Amino acid sequence: MLIESLTYALEHSGALETFWGKLDAGEDATLGVASSARPFMVAARYAHNPQCTLVVVAGEDAAAAFARNVSAYLGDERVFRYAERADLPFEGKPSDPRVVARRLEAANVLASGRDAVVVASARALLRTLPPVKAGVHKPLELVAGSELMDMPGATDADMAEFDDVPRVLEERGYENTGELEGPGTFCVRGGVIDVFPGNTQYPVRLDFFGDELDEIRRIVPSTGQTISTLNRVDIYSVREFACTSSMAARAADKLKRPARTNPALRDLLEQLEGGLHFEGADALLPYLYDTTVTLGAYAAPDVLTTLVEPRSLFDDAMHASEELQARAKGTNIALQGLFAEPAAMNFGTGQRATYLSLMRVGGTVDDELPVKRVDVAGDPEKLFGRLRQLIE
Repeated sequence: MLIESLTYALEHSGALETFWGKLDAGEDATLGVASSARPFMVAARYAHNPQCTLVVVAGEDAAAAFARNVSAYLGDERVFRYAERADLPFEGKPSDPRVVARRLEAANVLASGRDAVVVASARALLRTLPPVKAGVHKPLELVAGSELMDMPGATDADMAEFDDVPRVLEERGYENTGELEGPGTFCVRGGVIDVFPGNTQYPVRLDFFGDELDEIRRIVPSTGQTISTLNRVDIYSVREFACTSSMAARAADKLKRPARTNPALRDLLEQLEGGLHFEGADALLPYLYDTTVTLGAYAAPDVLTTLVEPRSLFDDAMHASEELQARAKGTNIALQGLFAEPAAMNFGTGQRATYLSLMRVGGTVDDELPVKRVDVAGDPEKLFGRLRQLIE
């Protein structure tokens, strides 16, 4: 692989001896590095020592570009995005099931310590999640040729049944629409369940023989034609909370008193009578759980957090927070419990690598790595192309 060849060259150049040496020893470390080389450095560090990594950058567009550039070196299967949600809980707009599912998939990567890279913007970290122990980030894991053992939400704790599957999907935010209508929907026909997971590009057909999952097939949404068979599928929730009747009852009980004087909460309380499947239900997050947390709380102790320009991260979060306050004004929905204050963002408790601009480093870095070729300086994609040419 390209990244392995490049990492070998870096290891033997001595250019990062102090920086990587401190990280290898379990210490925090700081590198002064040109912006165009930062995705490469994240990928090279991963190739040097595969480790679950959370990368935080300033700006949502910058985070998306950073993830693409890291993927160019490591491959898409090793890079995950924790994107900022475009919907806001006080505006009542529908959430994008694909964004929600992939956010929870990224949270699961961090919680499990899986060898992969998660990229997020600072502003995306402001929106809170349920506490880790709630388990909302865990996927529904289905394996072809196996019985439905230990399914969360099953009637029997030891053995699940076919009829448990639709209910468990609904508790994860999926809607039984009679036919597939895009990500976040499913339908049941006899012993077959078609479901479009929010975290995949395609729907799947779950073909059961009794209570045994006989086959999993990737299908064409419009025709149901089989494209390929799969050994397993992980289905992530498309809501960032559990859509159970017990959770709805819990929220309703907590809402009774404040709803007397707050018309927005009174409206939410009325809609709760039909369960948690309604637009705007995200505003109930603080009433569903005793506490809410930000993404860093999901990071396992051995996760490496990479902060790119910490000052810029705080500025990004501050600007986002000011925008949220302005848009929430007059809605009667409090931001507390839905969004964290910038100073309260959690980046995890593990080791940290910090990347700083070469213009600001002074004597605060362990190593420096400038990009001296003017034809690629400032452009990560040009740098990638030139490095590939050199290796070839």
